[in-house]
Amino acid sequence: MNKKQYLASLIILGVVSIGLIVTNAIWDYMNWVLIIALFFIIYMFIKYRIDGSVQYFSTRFNMLLDYDLDMEGALKMAEEALKKAPTEAIKSMYRMYLGMAQYYSGYYDDAVKSFNQVELNRLNNVFHALVFAFTAYASFELHDQETFDQSLERIRQLKSRVPLKYQNFVGGYEEILDAIKNMDVSIDHYKEMVEKHFGNDDGFIARKINYNYRLSYYYKAIGDTVEMDKCLAFVIANGKNQHAALRAKEMFKGSVNIEDFVYDPTKKPEVVETVEPTYIETAEIIDESPLDEVDEVEELDEPEDQDEK
Repeated sequence: MNKKQYLASLIILGVVSIGLIVTNAIWDYMNWVLIIALFFIIYMFIKYRIDGSVQYFSTRFNMLLDYDLDMEGALKMAEEALKKAPTEAIKSMYRMYLGMAQYYSGYYDDAVKSFNQVELNRLNNVFHALVFAFTAYASFELHDQETFDQSLERIRQLKSRVPLKYQNFVGGYEEILDAIKNMDVSIDHYKEMVEKHFGNDDGFIARKINYNYRLSYYYKAIGDTVEMDKCLAFVIANGKNQHAALRAKEMFKGSVNIEDFVYDPTKKPEVVETVEPTYIETAEIIDESPLDEVDEVEELDEPEDQDEK
């Protein structure tokens, strides 16, 4: 082997060695890329399953409260979901739902405790409105004015911190709670806010119950016992074990027949005709909606989940 052959051999060996090194590096890099990609795919699948289960829970939970009026079922569902929550963030979400179920079941003290245990920093701040609003609703039933005022103030502060598209949602809770707070000094404004936030029919019986329950306080304040009892009779006749029905039984004075106010969603409005003049009279159907106490917003349009505004 002469000098030229020797140098050529060294050059070829060097090129092959560098090529092998580069190829090996590429394969190592590709292995890491595949591992990272696989990890990302698995993570997204898990996240999808978790988000999907929360969405399913929210839909089913709201149906139990708003349509079935199954307080016991909603409470049990929330308790079981909380026990099985896979992450702390999901646990905070389910604890919020638990507080709502306790509120609607009439367990106001337990509801306030559950809301106080929610780790707000783990929730989107839009959901903070539900925590504060339902804490205020429960505090109202407990005659705890201090906690009510604190919750209302927190909602006021929250309003400017949520995205613009959710400010009306938060503002709705602020309006109805402020009206409840000032009921004694501005009862007409209270009625106006009840009509505004609970007066629209969303098709769910819970909305009608919340509307009549809130409106009964207006008639109580102006001393109209008959109209108050009409509202309370509707709540008692249709509310099953919902908290409003339980409270309505305590407030009811017995001036009307409760059985006359059983709601039949299949019943068509009554039509009455006369010869002179001719007209059609549509029977009035009591309507309820809004914030719902999701019902009470007591009811606002919740971010997927909630009704009492």
